[in-house]
Amino acid sequence: NIGAPATLFPELDSVLLKPETPVTQAVAPRGKRVQQDQCMTANNCQSPLWGSNKKVKSAHCSPAGKMVHDEMAESARSKFEWLNPLNIRDANKRRPDDPLYDKRTLFIPPDALRKMSTSQKQYWTIKCKYMDVLLFFKVGKFYELYEVDAEIGQKELDWKMTISGVGKCRQVGISESGIDNAVEKLLARGYKVGRIEQMESAAQAKARGPNSVIERKLAHVSTPSTAADSNIGPDAVHLLALKEVTLASNGSRVYGFAFLDYAALKIWVGSLQDDDSSAALGALLVQGFPEGDNL
Repeated sequence: NIGAPATLFPELDSVLLKPETPVTQAVAPRGKRVQQDQCMTANNCQSPLWGSNKKVKSAHCSPAGKMVHDEMAESARSKFEWLNPLNIRDANKRRPDDPLYDKRTLFIPPDALRKMSTSQKQYWTIKCKYMDVLLFFKVGKFYELYEVDAEIGQKELDWKMTISGVGKCRQVGISESGIDNAVEKLLARGYKVGRIEQMESAAQAKARGPNSVIERKLAHVSTPSTAADSNIGPDAVHLLALKEVTLASNGSRVYGFAFLDYAALKIWVGSLQDDDSSAALGALLVQGFPEGDNL
C-alpha cells in the first residue's frame, strides 16, 4: 500500500464533495496511532479514514509512493486546468467568492470539451452538473471514479489510485459485484453517490457503426437520506419519490410525485407546477407528509 496522494486542489476542499453528515474515524490502538502520526510527520501525508468494519492499519507513506502521487497530481493539474481554484467557475461562470456561486456545477471551456474523446465527453458533461456527487462511471464490468472523486474513493475506501480510465486521468474503481457495498459505505459516511450506467452492450454499440461508443446515462443519485430496501426499516410509514423537470417553454418547474402509505397499502401518483419559490412543493410537503417520513 502507498500513502494518501497529494491533494490535487486543496482549496476546493471547502466547497466540493464534503459529507452531508459528520465522519468519525475509527479508533486505533495507541501503537497504530503512533505509527500513523510518525508517518504523517515524516512525509506530510494525511492519515486515511477507515471504515468501522475494517481493521485499522498504518499507512505506508514511502518517499517513492509520495513521488508517484505527486506526479499524478501534477499531470492532472496540466490536463484539467479548469478545475484549478484560480480558474474554476460554476456553470454561469461565477467564481467561488460570488454570493450566487453554485458549487454543484462546473464550467468547462468549449475548447476543452471539443478536444475530449466521446467517452470523456459522456462523463464530464454529466459530472459538471453534479460536482457535489460522487459519480461512478460504468466501464464494462467495472465502476470507476475519476479525479476529485477518485481522491475521495482512495481516502474513504482505501482503493489504489492509478492513471487510466477516461482520458488517462487519475482513477479508482471496483467490479460490479462490489459496487452496492461500496455505495452503502459512502452513503453511511455522508456522501451523495450516483451511477452513470451503460444503456447498451458493446455488441449493440458496434452494430450502430464501427466507431460508435456505448451509450451511457446517469441512472440515479442516492443521498444518505434516500430510502432503499436495505435501510427502510420496520417503522417506515410513508415514502415519497419526486422528479423535477424544468419546462423549456416558460422555465417553470413541474414536479412528478409518487406517495406510498405503507400502513394503508395505498399509492398516489400525480404532478404539480411550481415557480422558483417552490411554494407549491412546500405546501405539498407540509400538508401531506408529516415530520419523520422518508423522502
